[in-house]
Amino acid sequence: MKVPLFLKRVYFAFLYMRGGFPLLLKKQSEIIRKGMLKKGYKDEEAESAVLAFLLADIGFHISTVLQHAGVLKKEEAEQLSFKAIDLIEKEIIKDKAMKHVVKYMITEVPFYYT
Repeated sequence: MKVPLFLKRVYFAFLYMRGGFPLLLKKQSEIIRKGMLKKGYKDEEAESAVLAFLLADIGFHISTVLQHAGVLKKEEAEQLSFKAIDLIEKEIIKDKAMKHVVKYMITEVPFYYT
């Protein structure tokens, strides 16, 4: 599965809004993809891992922006982030192989938020 262009554009808009680094996104995506391929996953599964990462990160940024804007309290923002991750697990990634992809992303890939 290829990462849709509109999703990349939305993600870059969020990075720009918060002063993030597009190169960091590219580096993290490459680390995820290469790591998945090394572990023996198919190319399509590696692309899905990158997509899941983008979606989870967007959910994280949306909740952070809402918290800083005073719309949500810290606890509510955290719950929104967890709901975004749950949605990804339940709706986007339904088979067992993809759940392993998400587990790999969370446990083996370093994520740095600025």
